[in-house]
Amino acid sequence: STDSASVFSILRSKKQGLRQHLRPLLELESGSNDPMAYMLTVLLVGVLSGPASGHVDLGVGMLYLVVQLVVGALSGYLIGRLAVWTINRINLVNHSLYVVLLLAFVFFSFAFTDLIRGNGYLAVYLRRTGGRQPQAGAEAGPLRSFFDGFTWVMQIVMFLTLGLFVNSKELLEPDVLILGLSVGAFLILVARPLAVFASLAPFRNFS
Repeated sequence: STDSASVFSILRSKKQGLRQHLRPLLELESGSNDPMAYMLTVLLVGVLSGPASGHVDLGVGMLYLVVQLVVGALSGYLIGRLAVWTINRINLVNHSLYVVLLLAFVFFSFAFTDLIRGNGYLAVYLRRTGGRQPQAGAEAGPLRSFFDGFTWVMQIVMFLTLGLFVNSKELLEPDVLILGLSVGAFLILVARPLAVFASLAPFRNFS
């Protein structure tokens, strides 16, 4: 899987045109792998915890996974269309309030989708890609600029928060250090190259 922030940043800054409509496919893949990883992590942790902890078995968990995907995708797409329709049809005197309105739709998309047992992360992503782009009258340029900066701020906060959970003293313990280096070497030297070659196989004949 690819990092969505890196993909979006490169495609915007380089203005690179990709053949065979690969740009929307690449954006969909890079943006949807985080919700998928989140759902699979929760599912597998629940399965490994066992029935004694009140968690469901693998079959019911897979059904729950499919429900989360379908409900999250439909909810995100529909709320995305509603958000763009609303922004394009109201005229706010203070253009800064368009940002507030769009943020409200983002939080509503996550909360509403989670309430109806869908995946909120997938809904928020598809809320962005599912609807049409706001028209010029809705200050589409400033909206994109604001959320570009907001995205970078959230990434910084996320990685700093993850770093706070790491104890450097524990990382140097032999069992943790050997296992971590082994897993990292396997991912870098074996798993990632195999995944890339397998993913590129269908596109090798494109000119």
